[in-house]
Amino acid sequence: MASRHRIPAAAALLLLSAAPVRAAPIATIYGESHTGGIGDLPAGVTGGLTWLNSIAQPDTPTLFFVNPSNQPITNAAMLLKGYGKGTLNAGLSQTVTLGTIPADSVRQVSWIGPFAPRSLYSFDYDDQYSSNSGANAHGAPGSGTTAGDCTLDAANPGWFNYCAPVGNFTVTFTGQFGGQPVYAFFAETDLAGKYLGWEGVDPNGWSENAKYDANASPIGGVLANITPGTPPVPEPMTLTLLASGIIVAGWARRRRRAD
Repeated sequence: MASRHRIPAAAALLLLSAAPVRAAPIATIYGESHTGGIGDLPAGVTGGLTWLNSIAQPDTPTLFFVNPSNQPITNAAMLLKGYGKGTLNAGLSQTVTLGTIPADSVRQVSWIGPFAPRSLYSFDYDDQYSSNSGANAHGAPGSGTTAGDCTLDAANPGWFNYCAPVGNFTVTFTGQFGGQPVYAFFAETDLAGKYLGWEGVDPNGWSENAKYDANASPIGGVLANITPGTPPVPEPMTLTLLASGIIVAGWARRRRRAD
C-alpha cells in the first residue's frame, strides 16, 4: 500500500532547487592558505597556460583562477561574506573587483587589502586583530582541538596576541563569459569536503592555528568550478539549511499525528 506521507509541494520544489543540474565547468578555482606560485598547482593543470601573477604577497590567502578556454572571463568580481557565530567578522560583506581573467591563463589573486580589523580582504587575513583586540581581549585559547593551536612558536609568545575569533567567509564569484553570466560559490572547504582554511583560520573561526597557517603547512586544493548561470537566491548554504528545516518540521508533524 502506498504511503500516505507526502512532502508538501512547496517543500518538494525547494528540494529540487537545492540540487540544480550541474553545467559543464568553464574554469576552476584553486585555493591556498599562502601565496606561492604556479608551481604549487597540480601537475598538468597549467600546461600551455600563461601565468598572471596579480601582486603576490606572502602569508595571505591566495586563489588561482585557471581558465583553459579560448575566451576571457570579463567583469569578474568576488563578493565576500563573513560568518561564524560569535566571530568578529561575521555579518560583514565586501566586494573585490577582479576585472578580466584572460583566455588560456592562470590568474593569481592574493589578499592585499589594507591590514586592518573588520576587513574580509585584509592582507595577512588571520592576523588583522592583534594586541588588545587579540587573545587578551577574547579569552583564548579557544581555537582548534589541541592546546597551543593559537601559538605558532612557543619560543615567540608574542604570536599569542594575534589569536582571535576572526571568522571565516564565503566567496561568491561572478563574471561574464561569451556574453553570458557565470558564477561560483565556495568557502574554505574544497570539492572533496576537506577544510583548507583561510591562512591560519581554523574551522571555528579562530586565528593562529598552526595546522592551517602558511608558516606551518601550506595547504591547497580545488575550491570550486566556474559554471554558466547566476548565483542561487538564497545562496546554497542558506538553501540547504532551509530545506533541512522543512524536512525536520514535516517529520515532527507526522510524529505528532502518529502519537
